[in-house]
Amino acid sequence: MIGKERGFASRLCAEHPTVNTLHCIIHQSVLCAKLSGELKETMETVVKIVNHIRSTSSLQHRLFKMLLQEQEAAYSDLLQHNDVRWLSRGRVLERFFALRKEVSEFLSSQKSSKAKDLLARMQKPDFIGQIAFLCDIMGHLNTLNLQLQGGGSSVAEIIEKVSAFRVNLDLFLPDVMGRKIHFPTLRNVPVSSAAMAGMKGLLKSLAENFSERFNDFKIPKQVLLFVRNPFAVDVSGSCPAEAKAVMPGIDEAAFQLELVQIQSSDVLKAKFGEEGLCEFWAHSTHQFHHCRRLAIYLLTMFGSTYICKSGFSTMNLIKNQHRNRLTDEHLNQCMQLALTSHRPEFSKLAMARKCNFSH
Repeated sequence: MIGKERGFASRLCAEHPTVNTLHCIIHQSVLCAKLSGELKETMETVVKIVNHIRSTSSLQHRLFKMLLQEQEAAYSDLLQHNDVRWLSRGRVLERFFALRKEVSEFLSSQKSSKAKDLLARMQKPDFIGQIAFLCDIMGHLNTLNLQLQGGGSSVAEIIEKVSAFRVNLDLFLPDVMGRKIHFPTLRNVPVSSAAMAGMKGLLKSLAENFSERFNDFKIPKQVLLFVRNPFAVDVSGSCPAEAKAVMPGIDEAAFQLELVQIQSSDVLKAKFGEEGLCEFWAHSTHQFHHCRRLAIYLLTMFGSTYICKSGFSTMNLIKNQHRNRLTDEHLNQCMQLALTSHRPEFSKLAMARKCNFSH
């Protein structure tokens, strides 16, 4: 879709240069969180330990679960890492950290050379501290990821949350060296200065990656602010020129005059507070052609592939092994029922049909 030469977006822009294309913002935030160095090795070691316990044999897995049950551990099993699922790393690390003592005890009871090697890696001085740090930072990244998901989020809302997380990263860097109020798991774990340097390096890398990917975002901040709240934009500022840059077909002078009229109307200001963002631009601004055109253009732009991915997930649930007679027509109908946001008024429909029940 976004290949530089043969991707659909590149070919579309070649035919229509004024088209704006976006790389999925959720996917970009995940790409920013790539690990490197010792922290990457720590994550790989955790994955190897989990796979060794869960996947070597079913008997070994059952023995580990019995150990957790006997010791009344916080969880009944470890989680396996899946690179495709965005929230996977944080949850795997959280579960592993909580069961670290039981995992160490289980590996020490085994006689295989692989178990001894994994136990030796786990007993390295900074291993648990690095896991604690990864638990905290992956937890923050998972929180951001969940905030970005949702079918009703506009581009402006998604970018606003990414911008807030970039500010959070500026707070995390001095905090990890100080009180660690944003790193509750790491707070009670001893860490060497060498390991702390690696943690600082990851936070700096995160900040640089987010800055590199989102600083040159194609939609200017003033235009995004205009869509979110047209009453907060400075009419004599850069917004009209930036709106013209985003949509060349807009008359800059007419846009500025329309914006003045919108901000001067107390009725529109009241409607904006009552109706909400989408309803306001769709139903209350018909006379402001240029402003409405820009707002609808941005509100109908997909900032992520969340809707597409959730649609595929729904289809996979519908097309299961129990549906052996599912036709394309039935699948289409099931997908429409599952994905629609419309909620029928069943009581009203029942009254209209005047249903009579004999039993």
